[in-house]
Amino acid sequence: MECQRFVLLCFTLFTLFHPGQAGYEGTLRFDSNGQLKVLQVTDTHYGEPYPSQDKRSTPMVENLIDWEKPDIVACTGDMITGYNYEPKVPQWFEKQWIKWTEPFNKKKQPYFYLLGNHDPQANYTPEEIMKLDMTNDFSMSQLGPSDVFGASNYVLPVYDPTGKEVVYYFWVFDSGYQKCIESIDGYDCIKESQIQWYRKKSQELLQEDGKQVPGVAFFHIPSPEFMNAANQSEVKGYKTDDNSCWSVNSGFFYAAKDVGNIEAFISGHDHGNDYTINYHGIQMIYGRKTGYGGYSPPAWMKKGGRVFEFTLDEAKNV
Repeated sequence: MECQRFVLLCFTLFTLFHPGQAGYEGTLRFDSNGQLKVLQVTDTHYGEPYPSQDKRSTPMVENLIDWEKPDIVACTGDMITGYNYEPKVPQWFEKQWIKWTEPFNKKKQPYFYLLGNHDPQANYTPEEIMKLDMTNDFSMSQLGPSDVFGASNYVLPVYDPTGKEVVYYFWVFDSGYQKCIESIDGYDCIKESQIQWYRKKSQELLQEDGKQVPGVAFFHIPSPEFMNAANQSEVKGYKTDDNSCWSVNSGFFYAAKDVGNIEAFISGHDHGNDYTINYHGIQMIYGRKTGYGGYSPPAWMKKGGRVFEFTLDEAKNV
């Protein structure tokens, strides 16, 4: 197993965080030294036909937590292989959820979760999945607004060491699990209702905070800009998969540029990619595939996670 900082398997990147919603009652914030560490795990794919894969994925996540000691873990989708749902197995989905959340319960590790395209392909709706996850004592996950597409749309504030001032935001988006547009085959996307929610919420936070506070965006299926950037410049990290991005560019990148408060897009989905590249001022960042379920990248590309290390300076800039 390998561990990389900012672009590979155990990756380390810099950030802060500590809010309190859902099952976990704490808040995300920088420590007294102005440091915050986030571990990203993605695409564990629990529930594949071979139980041995799940048995290897669980200690992988536990080891990553032990090695990195993150403040929070970002679970960026496809934690469960929903299309392998077995109706004859009682509580099949709940059993897979219990398995993938076991490391967080065992290590008493706070985390937050967003839906991938395979999580909702069993017998639970996206809303039911998020409600289930919110029952976990260490979950910071939230159910998004009912009038916005998807179920895992929410924003988590990150506070300064005193816990009084918000200095960063984690924007979480549901990138869907069907089609972006019904008439076009391909992967789903962040849709117009989500973009409008993002714009409106950004304006509300601007009024509350008295200034624009930066942040990063987490979602499962990469936006087309991941592909565009890689086609134009050399990436840092591995690119062994074609980009399986949204079938339609819904304009979220342009909204993020217009609003100006998102510094990076952080995704999973493409198991053989873990690269990072800047695209017109916003960093495109893949996680490293964590679990042993689902299709595997090349054998030499070991399973793992990405680590983000955020630093807060004296002027409270991240």
